[in-house]
Formats: sequence, structure tokens, C-alpha cells
Amino acid sequence: MMRNRIYWNNSNNNMQKGIALATCMAIVMGLLTGCGKKNDLQIAASPDEVQKGRYVETELSLPEEWKDKNISQIFRSGDELHFLVAGGPEGQVSLEEWKLGEGDTLTEVTKDWLKALPEGKGLESSDSFTLLQDTEGNQYLYGNCYRDEESSSAHLWKETDGSALDITPQKWLEPMDMDGYRFYDTPQYVTLTEDELLVGLSYFSLDVVLAQDGSLVSSQESDSLTDSGSLSDNKWVSAVGDTLYLAQTDEQGNVNGLLQMQLDGSNGAKKKEVLPFSQDSYSSAYFSVLGDGTVYAADADGFFRCDAGDTNWQKLLQGIDTGFSLSDQWCRDIVALSDGSVYAWFGSESGDKIMIYRYDPDAVTEVTEELTLYTVEESFFLQQAAVQYHKQHPEILIHVDAAISMTDKYSGNADYQQIYQDLNTSLTSGNGPDLMVMDHLKLDTYASKGLLLDLQEVLQPMEEDGTLLSNITTAYKEADGTRYAVPLQFGLLLAVGRDVQPEEMSSMDAIAKAVSGKTESYMGDRTCGELVEEFYPLIVDDILQNRQVNRDSLRPWLEDLKKIADNCGILPSRKEGRAANIWDLGSDVKLVLQETDGFNQAMTPYAVAELLNANVVSVENAFYPKMVIGINSRSEHVEIAKDFLRFALSEELQSVDTYEGFPVNAKALETQAAADRSMAEAYTTYDIDGSTAEFAIKAYSEETANHLMELCKAATLCLKEDTQIETSLTESLQAYLNGQASVEEAMDAVEGSLKMYLAE
Repeated sequence: MMRNRIYWNNSNNNMQKGIALATCMAIVMGLLTGCGKKNDLQIAASPDEVQKGRYVETELSLPEEWKDKNISQIFRSGDELHFLVAGGPEGQVSLEEWKLGEGDTLTEVTKDWLKALPEGKGLESSDSFTLLQDTEGNQYLYGNCYRDEESSSAHLWKETDGSALDITPQKWLEPMDMDGYRFYDTPQYVTLTEDELLVGLSYFSLDVVLAQDGSLVSSQESDSLTDSGSLSDNKWVSAVGDTLYLAQTDEQGNVNGLLQMQLDGSNGAKKKEVLPFSQDSYSSAYFSVLGDGTVYAADADGFFRCDAGDTNWQKLLQGIDTGFSLSDQWCRDIVALSDGSVYAWFGSESGDKIMIYRYDPDAVTEVTEELTLYTVEESFFLQQAAVQYHKQHPEILIHVDAAISMTDKYSGNADYQQIYQDLNTSLTSGNGPDLMVMDHLKLDTYASKGLLLDLQEVLQPMEEDGTLLSNITTAYKEADGTRYAVPLQFGLLLAVGRDVQPEEMSSMDAIAKAVSGKTESYMGDRTCGELVEEFYPLIVDDILQNRQVNRDSLRPWLEDLKKIADNCGILPSRKEGRAANIWDLGSDVKLVLQETDGFNQAMTPYAVAELLNANVVSVENAFYPKMVIGINSRSEHVEIAKDFLRFALSEELQSVDTYEGFPVNAKALETQAAADRSMAEAYTTYDIDGSTAEFAIKAYSEETANHLMELCKAATLCLKEDTQIETSLTESLQAYLNGQASVEEAMDAVEGSLKMYLAE
């Protein structure tokens, strides 16, 4: 089990959440009504008139001088946009301040004290910096990054007589101990008030210090600042006058309001009020507050403004028209100016980007066709597809309608049966979506009712010319050549074994033989449902034949499952904790099965294997189809839907690793295999036989990447889902796995449980 926080190199907030979900299943929408509601500012024009005037997104051209430098901060000074830029080799970092002027020209305005700062100050290229300026024009610089347990990385300097005076508060330099771990409670964000108070917000506290000398005025636990929920993971804080603004989240980590705190001298900050805010999408939210209290906000839902004294958010721009909807770039911050323009700083693998959002009185809405893409589960990849397709075809808008948010998916609150019924009702009534991602749904039922379009004419040419991995994309091809769905991505089923040879875990039968008769539990205890869930995908496609249970296929699977169950030990139920997984391989178990959704996600099992000198193999050359998409045969936009499907399968789109699966596009697979994965590296701890070891989840070798690519090309066994079969097996096999029923009795119980399902 992971005992310590993970430190990620990747600063992409959206992608970072995706990694955390895949690694330790810990993460984060509901729409608030009444106060805090996001309303459309732009009203759609009637069919016979064109409405002019809307916000548009453009990209700021960055100076050639920034080519080998990084943006460290964007901020408002007066009513101008300023940049703090860092560059230079390790230990020789130089800082520059630039401002944006008329015609979007950038001019350097670095003060002499900042130019001289690196001399003897030990700045490092990994530092993050914040430059602040008071009403008199005096500047302050804060620098911080994670180092180690031996020294604090916090530095706070004040401009004094043209040179830098170190006024770092002593509290930030003193180590703290928590559960045996040594750390420094240093701020992630700092801001400056008009009363010349510096406010620093860390994971644990909100500190107020005097800008004059850095002496501590007050310190409060950050958790005590909210009545419910907690502060945003972004640890965002801003000051207007003597009022602090802090982003507040609910229990699921979704931003639900902007907390306004009044600074009260040595007593710290007291809650003034909360400006409600709601999120429909799974994304980070960013804010910028003007001096008059007007607030601008941005997330994947779009750009919004809330006027001072109001509680309703006006939508300035749809999320799909902004870079916030793209999963291959991540927002660092936004800054609004009094003229209504907003600037967003994005990071990406290709470097920094600055996007400008301005109102253009002559701009018109170009959308003439709107389609709906239905998906059971929210997806970064699908959102990326919709956004990029809209950028290439401004007249076409693809709405991604997700039945289950990522929060619900990982909290176990998803009711797939109700989702199936709701979708079935909309399709049969003629109001269904144009495209459907049918993971967890009954594809055969929709196809048999004529509700899905045959995709053969779209897919066959792409398979014949080698564009697609046909070993994956033909998984849903019928005997008569028809095809009603295709997976856009897929995952591999890997086995990781400590002191277990590759040939002993390459198949379910091999695992059963390896553990049979062993007194030591290889996989740890399981409930009947957990064991079924882990192994039933291997049999689900063969268990039914001609509306009957295929006993010839079911028997050997049951016999293997019994051997594995005997070694595991079957629990009647799991009242607490969880089944053993990859994080327990160093102490409690010897073998785990790991569904692996892409090259970046594969870093974890391979890092564990390297740490423990374990083996990794593909189980039965099996793959999990992901994002199985079809087209509604009754759609009024069939040709557009086909074109979108081709785009979703293209190298351009599939070359981005969103931690949701391997690409089915052959060239994209090669691109991802050769990609630099250093930005996805993570650092934490790992338990090995009772001891805690430092654990680095690092990019694996080119040889391993190529081996994974070959496993993808060799995958042949399609692991499918059927929740009804899974439920029936779980209900029928408890007695058998506990040794209270024979294999014949178990098969009879399965047949009895599936009678109604077979009759449908």
C-alpha cells in the first residue's frame, strides 16, 4: 500500500489527475442551482439573422528570446499583463520581467535588483518563482520547489536599495515531522495585500507575514478556513485590497465556490462570504479577480464572469472553443484585465503557450450542425476529439454527453443498468445521440434492433492499408462481415509476479497450475465477486452459445477458478480494506493481474517489477477494448458521424497518451512507444517486506517500450464485459468456491441464474 504522497514531474493538472486515478485510485461535478449557476451570456441567433459579437481565442506570439526559457509566472501589475521568465543552466538561473503592450508586443522591464539576484543566491532551474509589487513599486520575490528532507527550498526576497534582502520567515525554514516523515511547510502560492502583508498558502497552513521584514503575523491551519469541504488542490490564493480569495472544493475535490476572507491584523483571516461556483466537467478551475471585485473563471466548461456583488456566472465562451478542453495541454494560471480581456498560460510538451480571450464585436457564431456523442464514462480522449474536430470544422459542434463522471466511476456509484434503460428509451423513441460509446452496454441488443450503422465501409479501407491495428479493430466483426462498433483504444492484461516465472502466469490455466497445492497465498484473499470480476472477462465471450450456457467452455474455467480460489482463500464479504493489488506485491502477495491502459500507465507495473526484480508478462495475449463506438443508424448526421469516426481513429488524434488506453492507430502506437515519458515520472514510497523504500516510477527503456508495442500488435483475445453474466456468476459460485458444491452443481446454478437473461 502506498504510504506517502506522490510527487509528479508533470504539472498538467488534468493529466495529473488522470495519472493519480490510474495509479492510486484517488481523485476527484454536479451542477448547483440558484446562486452560482453558469448562464450563457451569448444568446443564439434566430435562423434568419446572424448575431455578431462574441469572445474569441487567439494565441500570443512569444519572443524569440524566450526560446530556451520558461515562463514562471503571469500576473497583473497596475492594469497590464506581466511575465516572469526564468532561464539558464542549473545554478545559474536568470530572471526577467516582461510586460505586454499595445499591439500585443512584449518588452523587457526587468529591474536591476532582479537581474543581480542569481549571484550567490543558489537559484535552480527547477524553482518556481512569484514576483510581487506593492503600491510604491517595491518588488518581492518568492521561490520554492520540493527538494529533500535535509533543507528547505523556500526563499523570500525584498527589493531594498536596488539589491535583494532575504526576509524568509523562520517558520518556512524549520522542518516539521508528521507520521515519521520530515518536511517543510512552505507555501505553494503567495500574494501581497495593499496593507503590505504577504500571505502564503501551503498544504497545511495560511501564513501572514510583514512585507517589511518577513516576520510572522499569524498562521492558521488551511483546513480551518472552510466550514465544509477543503481548499482547492491548486492552493490558489489572490488578494484584492485586504480581501483574500481562495478556491474551495467539495468532498470530491470539485470547486464549489470562491471563499472570500477578510484579513484581520494579527488574528489572520476570517470568512467574509462564499461566491458559489459549479463545475459540469472533470477539470481544474482557475480564477482571476479584478480590483472592483469582478471575478473571471475558466475550466473545461468555458470562460465565465461574475460581476461584483452578483452570484450568477455569465458564460463568455463555450469550453469546446478554448484550450481548456484539450488534454494535451494544461493551464497554469489566468489573468484578467479591466478591459475584459483574459490571458491563460498553458503548459504543453512543446513548451509554454499564452492564449488570449477577447470580445470581438464583428465575430459571428459559425456552428451550423450540432451532433451528440454519448459516452457512459467521461473521457479526456473523447473531449480532445470533439474539441480538435471542431477546430478543424468550425461549423460542426460535437457535444460530449457523459452519463457518469469520473467521480462517480471511481466511487462505485454508477448504475449501469439504469443507464442502459435510459439510453434504450431515447434510441427507440428516435431522440438518441448521433454517436455512442457503448462500454458497459449491450451492444448486441442495439445491433439486433437495427439501431446501429454498419461501419465496414469506414473501417475496412483503414485496416487494409495498415492504418489501424486490425487485430484490435476487428474484435466486433460479425461472421457476415458487418461491424457495428469499433474500439478507439485498448488496454493490455499484464501479470506481475515476484518469484513467479513468466510461464507460470501467462494464462489462467498456468496460474491455476502454479498455485495449486501451494500453502502460501499468491494473490491474497478475495471475495467470490472479486475473483469473478478478475477472471470472468476471459470466458464471457464463450459462455453463451445459441442462447444456452456453453458447458464445455464453462467447466475448465470453473476448475481453474476453484484452484485459484483454494489458494487465495474466499472471504464471505469484505467489510474493510481492498483486494491486494500492485502496491502489495512487495509484502503481502506474489502475483497480481494489472489492466494497463497505455504506455504511460505501464510505467507503474514495470517500475514495481524493476524494484522487486519481478517478471511481467501478457496474460493470454488478451486486451480490453476501450471506447467501443458506434453510429446511430437513425441519425440525421450519418456522414458527419462517419467523418468524425475517421478523425477519432487518425494518427493526429491518437498520438496523445491520455492514460485511457493504447492507440488502435498503427503509426500513433509507434509515436507513443518512442515518446519521452519523463514528464509522467513520479516519486513516492513502497513497502517491501515490512520496510519502506523510496520508489521512483520512471520512464522505462526503449527496449521495454518496443516490447509493449509488440504485445499490442500480438493481442488477439478480446476481453469483453457483461454485467449480467458477472452478477450471475457471483451469485452462483459462492458455494462451489467454498467447497460446498461440485463443478456440475456450479454449472447448473449458473444456467439457472441466466435463464431469464437467455430468454430475452
